[in-house]
Amino acid sequence: MERRHAYWFGVTTLALALVAACAGAGLGTPAASARSSERPNVIVVLTDDQRWDSLSAMPTVEKELVAHGVTFRNSFVANSLCCPSRTSLLTGKYSHSTGVYRNMPPHGGFPSFRDSRTTATVLHRAGYTTALFGKYLNRYGVGAADAHYVPPGWDHWTAFLGKTAYYDYRLVDQGRVRHYGRAPSDYSTDVLARKAISFVAHARRPFFLEFTPFGPHEPATP
Repeated sequence: MERRHAYWFGVTTLALALVAACAGAGLGTPAASARSSERPNVIVVLTDDQRWDSLSAMPTVEKELVAHGVTFRNSFVANSLCCPSRTSLLTGKYSHSTGVYRNMPPHGGFPSFRDSRTTATVLHRAGYTTALFGKYLNRYGVGAADAHYVPPGWDHWTAFLGKTAYYDYRLVDQGRVRHYGRAPSDYSTDVLARKAISFVAHARRPFFLEFTPFGPHEPATP
C-alpha cells in the first residue's frame, strides 16, 4: 500500500507539472484566448518513490507548482512498481502491452521494453524538440552498448547509466559518458536541473521535457 501511495503522488506530480507547463505557455493569462491555438511547451517532472503525503516538506513546490495546478484525488495505478509505471507513462499502455511487469528481467526493466512508439516519438514527429534528463528505466546503462543507445524520438538525451544515485554516478550526455564524484557540485538533482534549465532556455519551440531525478528515493542523501 505504501508503494501504491508513492506512485499515486507521482501521478499527481505529473498532472501538476503538465498544468504548470501549459500555464507557462499562456493559458490563464489575458492573452490566452488569442494564443490557445499555439502548441504549448510541456514539462513533466517525475520524482522517484515519493510518498503522497510528503509535500509538507516541500514548501517551494507547494507554493510555485501545487498552488497553480490541479490535484487529482481519485487517481489509480495498475502496476505500482517503478519500471512498469514509467513505461506506462511513456506509452499510455498497461504492462500486458508494454511487456514490462517488473523492475528487473525477465519481463521487466529496460531490456523488456519495446520503445519504438512512445510519447517522445509521437511528439517528435509532431514537430516538438524532445529531451530527457535523469532516470530512464531500471537496468538502462548496465549493458556495455547502452551508453551509445538513445531511444527513438529523443533529441536531447542525458540519462543515468546503470546506478542512479545522488553522488558517485555516471551520466551519458549526448553520447558522452561522464562520471560525477562526491563534491557538492556533483549532487545529481542539481546537475540534472542545471542541464534541464539550459535546455529550456535554448531549445527550439515547442518542446517536451521529461525531468526525472533520483530524488527523493532512499537513502535520500541531502
